[in-house]
Amino acid sequence: MLIGKTVRPTDPLMKAGVNSLAAFRIVYSLQKQLEVDARLPTTFVLNHSTDESMAHILGAQGTTTH
Repeated sequence: MLIGKTVRPTDPLMKAGVNSLAAFRIVYSLQKQLEVDARLPTTFVLNHSTDESMAHILGAQGTTTH
């Protein structure tokens, strides 16, 4: 949920109100919460703009949660 908005996994986050600072914070949070073989680029959220797309990419990288 983004400040009063429900966001479906297929909704583009930028259209839901995520700006570049929020995108950076999402990347930082993902880095801290997941074991990622390689560091995520700061443009990760911009390049994979939906929750579904990010989950697909992270799953393909074989990430695991702590």
